[in-house]
Amino acid sequence: MEGLDAEDVDRHNYKHHWNDAGGIGEIKKQPKRSRVKNPLCIYLSKLRLHAAASSSMLSSTASVPVLAKIPKRKRHASDVGMSSSSKRAKNADQPFSDLSDKELQTAKYLNELLSHHVRSYGTGFLLDQTKMTLWYCDRMGLVQSEPFDIFKNFEYLVLMVAALAKANLSTLGFCPFLELPSRHQDHTFDGVSLNLPDATDSEGERIGPVAFDLDVNKSRKLINGYGAIGRGTAVIPVKTIGNSRALFGDKNLRAKIAWPQEDRDAEDELIRKIRRAIDENDEARRYLKHIVDLKCSLTLSMEDVRLPRIFMDDVPLASSHRRMWRALVMEEYLPLQLVDSVDEFKEVFKHVLHGHRWAWEAAGVLHRDVSIYNVMFYRDTETGKVIGVLCDWDLAQERDRLGPDLFEIPTIAKTSGDGVHENTDGAVGTERKDHPPGQGTEIPEPLPRDAARYRTGTGPFMAIDLLTEKITPEHQYRYDLESFFYVLVWFCAGFRPESHDIEPITAWQTPNLTDIGSRKREFIVNDGERAQVLRSAHPECKNLASEWIDKLYLLFADLLGSTITIRNLQLKLDAAEKSNHLRKVERYHKKTQKAVDRMHKLVTFKSFMRRLRKT
Repeated sequence: MEGLDAEDVDRHNYKHHWNDAGGIGEIKKQPKRSRVKNPLCIYLSKLRLHAAASSSMLSSTASVPVLAKIPKRKRHASDVGMSSSSKRAKNADQPFSDLSDKELQTAKYLNELLSHHVRSYGTGFLLDQTKMTLWYCDRMGLVQSEPFDIFKNFEYLVLMVAALAKANLSTLGFCPFLELPSRHQDHTFDGVSLNLPDATDSEGERIGPVAFDLDVNKSRKLINGYGAIGRGTAVIPVKTIGNSRALFGDKNLRAKIAWPQEDRDAEDELIRKIRRAIDENDEARRYLKHIVDLKCSLTLSMEDVRLPRIFMDDVPLASSHRRMWRALVMEEYLPLQLVDSVDEFKEVFKHVLHGHRWAWEAAGVLHRDVSIYNVMFYRDTETGKVIGVLCDWDLAQERDRLGPDLFEIPTIAKTSGDGVHENTDGAVGTERKDHPPGQGTEIPEPLPRDAARYRTGTGPFMAIDLLTEKITPEHQYRYDLESFFYVLVWFCAGFRPESHDIEPITAWQTPNLTDIGSRKREFIVNDGERAQVLRSAHPECKNLASEWIDKLYLLFADLLGSTITIRNLQLKLDAAEKSNHLRKVERYHKKTQKAVDRMHKLVTFKSFMRRLRKT
């Protein structure tokens, strides 16, 4: 290929191989000769029986996953290490505990398949000697059939081949709302359109069917999140046509297609809420341009898109694991590395800080996934100046759904002569500080297993508490500000203005979240570690580091010191409660509460911005 070296050609061919693949197959048969002594008999009655049992599925969903229902029992592996590490952060060493080495290879192929193009699910098979298993994988997990012998149960093999022969692209797992021309050329998206059957506009009003042309090329690339299990996000460059052009003008846009969890706040609804609240606030209105501009969206259930999983009655799926198909069409923005100077970065950085602040104060929505990839910008058409925009609100959450701070402690309940109320069982009675004096506190029931909290964010940019605490903390506003600090560090360490590239901090890209937290703690408290991380920074970025990083790291060093103080006081408080030493309980309780109050005042929007304005 012209202009590409051999390595680029290999990468190009590898990517398009997976983009075009309709499924995967792994053959592990040993090289030996097999002879069938008797003629193979195909019992048409068996084929008709299986076809009748799954006729509704064969007409509208993938044929291959139907075969996974033929054997009597399945094995199900959900979240088995095939998820993307860029959003819901997990330890990457989680094993495929119930998969053999041969099965693991098949799972890896499915993982690769679902990391390319725009797919809802993938299918495949594993043939080991004469034993075949059929595989299905979607964004919720992996389903594997019981093995069958391709000679003894030959009708299953015939049914699989017939299903593959009749399958179209949507029944092979590709996005069902992509329309390809009748003579579609491999390796390209030419002539492919995205048709949303019943879209909703930026105000939440239904606008009916709306269509866009895909516009994937060298400068406008399709971006996939890597990993089979999870949201499976694909960001697709599109351009308006027909009715979409009449609605939104003649422009380039981006369509974001993903499978978020059903019980999460809907990203499109959160964006609408944020923009509405900021627009209605006189002080905040001028910062509305720093929030992503949503054009339209569509959300459908698993049943709406007829995902094959809904027909698998004997594959259990907890309600908290259910996902929805969602498409958002938004303005197209530029990634942070395309700024022309450090001064432009500084403007973008301050813009998104303001947008983030008003999303929280005016709309009560916390982003929870601030990263270098979600800070973007565009250029004003009249002045050419950069306008920063905070994107990707798919992990955001409303204030009233956020839990209490990790370091928040209950206050002393109504007192006795010793200063505390003692329950009949000898335990110290306490209440939360937001309760009226003298009233008891209802102890919440423990979270059910399916409602367990997860660390949200992108590893290199997550707050240290989120990375290192054994008990997953509830996300707090200060954690997002700490993420902004790491965005600044990442940019300063890796921005190359000549090539418009941002090189990663490799020490912060380890698969173990605790290790990332430890390295970032060292960056804050250790002068040598900071120098090491910033050693290759561009001269202009080193100036920025001395202006901003040298002031901000002290803020987070103070925060680290405060959390250590609080933990030590909490240990003393726990010891006093266990020994039923009531006066010590009251004394350490007051000291701990004072330390917590001080910590809450340390990292705020005002304290953060104050250090930026000192330059």
